[in-house]
Amino acid sequence: MTVMKHALSFLLLLTLLVLTACSDAPSTTATATASPPTSTPIPSPTPSATPLPEIVFTSLNLLPGLQPGDWRVVGLVENRSDVNLIDAHIVLTLLDSSGNPLGEAHVPITHTHLAPSETSPFRATFSGAGLAADVQASLSSFRTEDFQRQEIESDILNTTRTEQGSVAILATISNPSESPVSIAAFALLAQNDLGRPVGLANQVAGPAVLRGGETATVLALLEIDAGVTTYAPFVDAVTADLMPDPQPISLAGQTKLVLDSQGNPFVVGTLQNSAQQPLTGSVLLTIAYHDEWISSAHVNTTVPLGPGEMRPFTATDFPALSARLDGETWSLRDLELEARVDPPIAGSESVPSSHLGLSIHSFEAIGGFAFIQGTVTNPYDNPMQSASVLASLHTTRGSLVTASWTTVSEKLLAGESVDFVLPIPMPANSYPRLSEFDIWAVGVQTP
Repeated sequence: MTVMKHALSFLLLLTLLVLTACSDAPSTTATATASPPTSTPIPSPTPSATPLPEIVFTSLNLLPGLQPGDWRVVGLVENRSDVNLIDAHIVLTLLDSSGNPLGEAHVPITHTHLAPSETSPFRATFSGAGLAADVQASLSSFRTEDFQRQEIESDILNTTRTEQGSVAILATISNPSESPVSIAAFALLAQNDLGRPVGLANQVAGPAVLRGGETATVLALLEIDAGVTTYAPFVDAVTADLMPDPQPISLAGQTKLVLDSQGNPFVVGTLQNSAQQPLTGSVLLTIAYHDEWISSAHVNTTVPLGPGEMRPFTATDFPALSARLDGETWSLRDLELEARVDPPIAGSESVPSSHLGLSIHSFEAIGGFAFIQGTVTNPYDNPMQSASVLASLHTTRGSLVTASWTTVSEKLLAGESVDFVLPIPMPANSYPRLSEFDIWAVGVQTP
């Protein structure tokens, strides 16, 4: 569930400062800076017992981070082996001038699938590491699997600097073949006038699947505006088999734009599952202003929809939307909404969800949001994955007013409890009571 970050008054917006320093190192053990997007290292998969294939790190650009002692890197890694690499991770060790380690991180490369001779970008950061002089990088883990690569065409529509200082890049991707494809990753490598990487814009909204001949929007965010002159697209697309028509996941009723009390637009809608088995669902939402696409958002159901289930949703986080509308005189009638549901891939049936224990402690309306605070408990003997709280509000005639959900724990152990705060976007002039909401908690049982 996406939630408009500027609606929460206690969030701090960071202004990112950029300094650049460049180095290229085409070698299996390379010089660069790297780590996950947060200070917590991303755990890597279990390393393969087979010998590591040959890879080469190229075009690594070492850049200072936001604060003294912070470092970030943007780089490219090429598969020079004769095997497919799946879910490849690299390990990076930050070193001081004496060669002593300052920190280590495991980072996934952008492409889930990397065939021989293919190249994938990656990015990473170290926070509070100190004065770094070098970084060693090498392949740490991978697996092998056959796949069929599909070429995808892309075209950048526009770029907009957001209020947070990042750059939103809206593009289209097209499938020129007749076969459906799965989009595992989309990224834009930002380069300066010397052709060196200065940033990596990763996808935040876009299709998971493209049918043959289909085109869809995709939105990527570049964390820092660092004097970019060109963007090089990287798309990880492979052949996919879809469930037969009619597609089981669809939109029910009206999917529409509404305004909150602060005048910010957001989307309300409902996904439904007509299949006889649980399925996850996702919908791509794109907003146009005066016939020009300006922003996109993606809603994914972290907990599968049960057979026949209807799941209300909202989408509030449309990067660069406020920046594009700032200074314009507009109304909802000037905005158009396109909603596109991803067709499920064959074999993507999920485990049924189960209801969890739920207690509500407080309810409060602040600004354009209502906040429900409470506790979720796992009453079962097995851990539950994707423990989530969901809420929806309908009129007395059954029309959807708003909805929200949040994942409170990726893995909730047997008997464990966790507190939560659920923000719910509210349309303007809406003043509901807690008793008017439908609120429930679910999770997926682990084997």
